[in-house]
Parts: sequence; C-alpha cells; structure tokens
Amino acid sequence: MTTKHLFSEFDMDRENFIETQANFQFGACTALSDAGWKPKPNLTFNPSTETTEVNQAQRYIALLGELRAHGLRSPIVAKMGDAMRKPNPFPTFQYNRLQGTANSILWPLKRFHDIGVRSFCTLPDPAEPALRDKKPIVFWRGGMRGFSSLEGNLNVSKLLQKYQQGKIDDDRFIAHLRTVPRYAFVSRFFDAEGFDIGLRQGEGGRGNIALCNDLPVIARYNKEFVPPAEQLQYKYLISIQGKDVGSSFGWQLGTNSVLLKEDYPWEVFFDCHLKAWEHFVPVAQDFSDVQEKVAWCEDNPAACEAMVEKRHAIVHLLLDGEVRREALRRVIERYEDYYRQFGGDRVLIANTRNSSFERKTQASL
Repeated sequence: MTTKHLFSEFDMDRENFIETQANFQFGACTALSDAGWKPKPNLTFNPSTETTEVNQAQRYIALLGELRAHGLRSPIVAKMGDAMRKPNPFPTFQYNRLQGTANSILWPLKRFHDIGVRSFCTLPDPAEPALRDKKPIVFWRGGMRGFSSLEGNLNVSKLLQKYQQGKIDDDRFIAHLRTVPRYAFVSRFFDAEGFDIGLRQGEGGRGNIALCNDLPVIARYNKEFVPPAEQLQYKYLISIQGKDVGSSFGWQLGTNSVLLKEDYPWEVFFDCHLKAWEHFVPVAQDFSDVQEKVAWCEDNPAACEAMVEKRHAIVHLLLDGEVRREALRRVIERYEDYYRQFGGDRVLIANTRNSSFERKTQASL
C-alpha cells in the first residue's frame, strides 16, 4: 500500500497517532479466499434493531456522506447499530466492535463522535478544579441500559418486556438484573461511603423508562440528574458499558478527574490511543476491585496527575480536524486497496430486520 502523506509538516507524534488510528480502525480484515465469502448480486445484512428506524436511517445517511467525502468509490457493507456481536464475512463499516473482531472497520458515529460535541470530548477547561482540589468521591449517573449475561445476552429492554408479560418471575428477574453491569455496580455501591452513584431514567416517559421508574427493585437506585459540568467537582468518574461502550468515556477524557473504566470488551475508533494505567485506571467487570483501585489512587496522587496530563495530550489530537480527516482518509485507502481483490459493480444492501426500509450503496457512490 502506498500512503500519501498530505501533512508533511506533522511531527512524528502526529504521524504515529494518525497511522495508529488508521490501522486500528481498519482492523484485521481476512483474505477473501480465507473468509469463504462468495459475492451475490444482492447481499442482505441485518443491523441491530435496538435503535429506531429513523435513527438508523440518519446513521446510514451520515455514514455514506462521510465515506464519499473521504474518497470512497467502491461498494460497502455497513452495520451502524449498537452492540455489533455477530462476525462479518466481509469487511463491514461499524461504529463499535468487540475487541479483536475481524472484518469490522470502525468509523466515528455522526453527531456522537463529531469534533465539538460534548458527548465526544472537549478541551480541558482552565476553570475546572485541579485533581488535588476535588472531592474524593466516585461519581456516576446513567440510564438502565445493557445486557443480562445470565442466559446469553438479553437486552435490558427485552428483559423488562418479558418481566412485564409475566414470562419471568421475581427471583429470575432479579438474578438477570444482577448480571447487567450498570445495575450490578449501582446496587453494590449505592450506599457505600465515598460513592455518589445512581440510575437516571428521566422524568415521566413511556415504555421502559416508565417501567424502570415504577419497579422498586430498580427505582430504589434512581437519583437526580447531574450535568457534566457539575460532575467535575469529583475526583473519580467511572465509565460503565451500556449496550456497548460506556458513552460517558468520551467527554470524561478532557476532565481533570481520574477515570475509572470498566474492563468491558467493546471498542470504538479512538480507543487505540488510551491505555490502562497510562490514561485511566481499569476496574474488573464485576466491580469487585473498585474500592481497592480508589485506595491506590489516594496513595499515588502523582501517578494520577500524570494520567490526567497524558490524557489531555491525547484529547488535543482527537480534536484536531486535520488529524481526524487524514486518519479517515487512510482507512478508506486501505479499504479501496482491499476491495480491488474483489472488484465488480454489485450492489450491497443493508436493511433492518422486519422492516421495509433499505439502504443501498452503489459502486458508483
């Protein structure tokens, strides 16, 4: 592969950053002969249906526009749903993947990973208290999302529906809840000293939100909403997986707080730049070591301040528009080189399960 270095003025750190990200996003794509994949005139894929059809449409429209803007000319397969678990027979554009999954090309999720939006990350705020001046409390708020691992991977929304329909009794329902990471964490430390944590479902609402607010086993852990700006008074912020990655991790990067991160298996496009014990403190998936990790941080303030500084250096590069564009261009370059092994002008179709909505990507994109 021949890579065009559009930004010769970049120093080596930026060049390494770009190349690392491009390689990570493209991931491990298997040889077509090894994958045993045989192209058909029309090939149908089924993305996740956890998001609404309108939301799915917006994700695909945004993806196609960005891919074309970064030089894509070949057909693609795309799955922009949440929690992409199933293996792909052909390289597929996604915004999340399980660690090490082959044929899963990571791409930023529009309106969530855009530079400048709060849900992604922002530059450090000079007015934010320094780490040493923050309250030594573990803080977290989040919705009741995720999967029960009691019997495979059962989405919380489907678990609630089954319980409401009487298909699961009280004991079994609670057993399921205890395997949902967010519930497991909150139920374990809700009343613990040094923790200000709680579920946040929203006021009123319908469907699952209303059900979560009505069920005592869940509602007992509800707490008031606290905007991100007010969370900055706390020394420890934690990221816990929802349907896939912890959505708070992005905006937490630019803070002066220590980041505790559940050791979940999901990754998105920028995770390659962030290392345990260098940028954040990892915690076990069952949260059994959270208090031990906090105690370590209290005993090692210099190491924690170094993590914050290193994280801020990453944030500056993540928010550099030229760096982002060049990394994405190289991802497309790798895909185009890969696709030349296949060639052809076939149409690849992606459609939601049980839906008439279709998204078609032509070779002449």
